[in-house]
Amino acid sequence: MSFRSKIKAKRDTHTELELTPFLNLMVILIPALLLGAVFTQVSILGIEQPGDGPQGAAAATPPELVLDVYLTSQGLDVKNRGHEDLGHLASNDYAGLNALLHTIKTQHPKINSATLRVEPDMNYQDIVTTLDAIRTVESKESGRRYALFPDIQLTGIEGAA
Repeated sequence: MSFRSKIKAKRDTHTELELTPFLNLMVILIPALLLGAVFTQVSILGIEQPGDGPQGAAAATPPELVLDVYLTSQGLDVKNRGHEDLGHLASNDYAGLNALLHTIKTQHPKINSATLRVEPDMNYQDIVTTLDAIRTVESKESGRRYALFPDIQLTGIEGAA
């Protein structure tokens, strides 16, 4: 037998592709991934960019309170836009911010919106914690969280660069 006939004899062997282990893996993996997707929750912060405000007849009567919260390296400032300052807090006094906003909410219960104005170099975790302090308050009696100012707009501070 020549060398070529030996190579040809080796090529003629038929081997079947064994898919059973792969299918077993898929039978286990697909339901496990689907179950994992059901229990995974993704949290999304609903934040808007500030606009020009309401148009038409609603714009003729200015709101009694336009709440601005400034997050700067010097601290947290709470202001009524175009009017008085409502408070100044230390940069990490989120409980104090939450308490101040709770008293403002009791004085103006119909106001649901606030604008968070942030300096450009602020830490992301500080921004998210401030957003949480603006959005909800925890009840001391029941321990449940209630909405303070759920409609939050996020923007930079004008003139800061």
